[in-house]
Amino acid sequence: MTIVFACWTGASADYANTKNKDAGAAVVAMIFVYYWAYTLMHSLTYIYITEVFPFVIRAKGVGVTQTFTRAASAFNIFVNPIGLDGIGWKYYIVYVVWLAIESLIIYFVYPETKGPSLEELSQLFEDENPLSKGRLDLERQGSNEEKPVTTLEEVAKA
Repeated sequence: MTIVFACWTGASADYANTKNKDAGAAVVAMIFVYYWAYTLMHSLTYIYITEVFPFVIRAKGVGVTQTFTRAASAFNIFVNPIGLDGIGWKYYIVYVVWLAIESLIIYFVYPETKGPSLEELSQLFEDENPLSKGRLDLERQGSNEEKPVTTLEEVAKA
C-alpha cells in the first residue's frame, strides 16, 4: 500500500505541475489499485485481531479496533479536504510517511501468527510472561510426542 500510495503521490505531483494526461491516467489507476489493497488490508485486520486476542477478550479487541478505525475515518472525512485545498498534492506526502511508519511498526512489533494454532497463540498471549515461552515450547505443547532438542556449542578459535 505504501508503494502504491507513493506512486499515486508522484503521479499527482506530475499531473499538478505539467497537466500530463498520462500522469492523470496513472493517478486514476493508482486510486483503484490502492483501494483494492486497502480492502484486502482492512479485512486482514479483523482476521489478525481474532487470532491474537484470547477468546475471553476477543470481542473487546475487535471493539477497540472498530473504535479507532471509525475515529480515523471521521478524521479523514473532515481533515482531508482542508489539507488538499491548502497544499494540494503535497498533502499526500503526509499519508506516504504515515503508511511507511505503520508498515515498520507492523513488521517489527506485531507477532507472526503463521504456523501455530489458535490454541498455541492463546497460550502465548495468556501467559504471565509471554516472552518466556519460545517456539520450541509452543511446538512441544501442541504435540503428544517428545521432540528432540539439539544443543549447539560455539567454540572460539584460540
